[in-house]
Amino acid sequence: VLDPKNNSFKSITDGYNSYIFIENDNIKYFNKTKFFKNNYIFNNNIEDNNIKKIYNTNYIYDSNYYYFKKDNSFYKIYNNSIKNKILLFNLDNISYYKIKNNNIILIKDNFVYIYNDKYGLKKIIEYNELQYNFYNIVDIYVGE
Repeated sequence: VLDPKNNSFKSITDGYNSYIFIENDNIKYFNKTKFFKNNYIFNNNIEDNNIKKIYNTNYIYDSNYYYFKKDNSFYKIYNNSIKNKILLFNLDNISYYKIKNNNIILIKDNFVYIYNDKYGLKKIIEYNELQYNFYNIVDIYVGE
């Protein structure tokens, strides 16, 4: 099993009757039959309860940073300095956002915006349909 928080592998076996993975530093076992009958979602988010306690909000971990939105403000925290938040920008009435590869893509009204440290917050697309259909309609691709 890959442990992403510690960048290590762990050898675990239960006789191969279950699928095994690590979630928030806890080893989880899924019965193989039940696994395929349910819709499980796996991601690379690492829970850090200190961040939840300090800022009282949910966050996303991406590329050595924790990102979170509180009220109308987006913040970033370097993983070695969780008590020092950096205000990225303020924007009200956000319908949807996604964070990937140190980019924040978001939808507000009829517009798609993108934020990154290099360019700041930029309006990139206007589309009237975004007023009504905005969930999971945009994504980020970063070329090499």
